[in-house]
Amino acid sequence: MFSSSGIDKGTAILLSYLHSERGAHVYGKFTADGVDTDSSESAPDEPINVLDLGCGWGVITLDAMLSLVGVAAKISAVDVNQHAVQLSNLNVAEVQKQAGVANQPGFPDAKAYLPQELPTLEYDLVLSNPPIRIGKTATIDLLVEYLDRLKSSGMAVFVIQKNLGADSIAKVLSERGFVVEKRASSKGFRILEVKKVGDAT
Repeated sequence: MFSSSGIDKGTAILLSYLHSERGAHVYGKFTADGVDTDSSESAPDEPINVLDLGCGWGVITLDAMLSLVGVAAKISAVDVNQHAVQLSNLNVAEVQKQAGVANQPGFPDAKAYLPQELPTLEYDLVLSNPPIRIGKTATIDLLVEYLDRLKSSGMAVFVIQKNLGADSIAKVLSERGFVVEKRASSKGFRILEVKKVGDAT
């Protein structure tokens, strides 16, 4: 299972950031019962919703699933490639089997979908190493499509190669009404955190 090609550089940088001191707030904002500790809202009736956008073989999905154990979380993954969706779901099942936690309470639910099959949800967290090689305009349109699905308190974290337009994409997203923060740079990549204007803090 998993992938014979391993983890690509951009995704590895994103995962390193998520588990660094600087990026610890991304997963860390959620308590064990799924409450956002930065919010005064009471515990939600539904699990928090996490999206792996452009999931490939599912490495970000697997990382979120293992990082949010004990959190009431639903992790969705989406990719246009049917083989990638199938491989992601196989990898989720394999990790659950190895951990002995398949269908166990407290272990996040995770599933990959084709875009047309993805449930209509609002997301607390969107994670992505976006498919920038589809072209900058198409990438921006894709990101905005899913950023529009963020909850008012939600956040997206993207890793984008600098020489493939990370700074210009950040500028366009800002112009489209999102709050964009460049959080880190590493090995030719930028980490961007994106929120809706109403949650700029």
